[in-house]
Amino acid sequence: TIQAGDRVIFQSVAGFHNAVSNPGTVTGFRCGPNGCDGVGDGNGDPGSGTWSQTVTFPTAGTIGYFCEVHDGQGMTGVIQVNPVPVTLQSFDID
Repeated sequence: TIQAGDRVIFQSVAGFHNAVSNPGTVTGFRCGPNGCDGVGDGNGDPGSGTWSQTVTFPTAGTIGYFCEVHDGQGMTGVIQVNPVPVTLQSFDID
């Protein structure tokens, strides 16, 4: 569980993986060892080796994600993005 505007680092230390958001989520991503789709020259294809990619979540919502290679084996997760709390300030009316 994070707040809107927070970042999450997806890391792989071994194996052949990537991290992909479920279709239709408020923040979409597809990240792998060569970057994330749509960010610079990166692509989210699965790959091996040690890698990490950072994704920012600007909008509140529930984002499911999975590894394209291991989805059927339960390599899935959920990120709950809560809205940023609003702080009310007091004021006086004359």
